[in-house]
Amino acid sequence: MKMFTLILSVIVGVATAHGQSPLEFTVRLTGDAMQTGEGAFSLTDHSLTYRVLTPLPFTSAEVRGPGIDGPIIFPLDLRGCQAPGPGFPGECVFLRTGAGAITLTDDQVEQLVGQQWHVLAYSESRNIEGQILLVPEPPVVSIVCMAAATLWVLGRRKRFGFQSAPHRVNGRS
Repeated sequence: MKMFTLILSVIVGVATAHGQSPLEFTVRLTGDAMQTGEGAFSLTDHSLTYRVLTPLPFTSAEVRGPGIDGPIIFPLDLRGCQAPGPGFPGECVFLRTGAGAITLTDDQVEQLVGQQWHVLAYSESRNIEGQILLVPEPPVVSIVCMAAATLWVLGRRKRFGFQSAPHRVNGRS
């Protein structure tokens, strides 16, 4: 009965936690330049945070949608650039986190989850761009099955020959 209660608790906990987690997105920026950029976005309810890295000279960037030719939804906030050095081409960081999160409307959330947004980074003469893609979450059923199987194996460890060391009290078994 203890094992059943434990398994049930884990299943309920995993299923509940899954529904409360933020949605994660990724973007890979490419273009006719040989340079690329990358980024991650996180959506919790209607609050969006991001971190996008671009190589120099791409010091301006924005989110557009729906589609790459859509209007500018918002510019990305440039936090700073690191100068090139030996073996390092330099890069710029666009960042919005925590209290600085962007609040999206219901329509904007729908477009973002529908993967209709793009990031465009540009310099005076070149552009790189990429579609913001939803990172797939593992299905709840898979997580629950893995948790149940793990707990079942732990509950049957004696049957499989796994036994814990004898407990000693005051130096005696």
